[in-house]
Amino acid sequence: MRKHITLLFTFLAFAMTAQSQDLVKLDSEKVDFSNPWNIILYIIFPILLTIFYINWSKNKRKEREEERKNKDKKNK
Repeated sequence: MRKHITLLFTFLAFAMTAQSQDLVKLDSEKVDFSNPWNIILYIIFPILLTIFYINWSKNKRKEREEERKNKDKKNK
């Protein structure tokens, strides 16, 4: 899993540096939080993603521990 994440970040770093900055126009406007969609997009969605990732990683860790326990039982 770590290899996949490392590859993803490496690919993203190369993709970001490969863009021509002359053609990219960035808006310098502040985010309007009076719009409910912006609240969902910039606050709630990242929080939910973080919670989901933490729960997912805990479940994966538990599964790995159970597999190790089962292997140890079989080996004895």
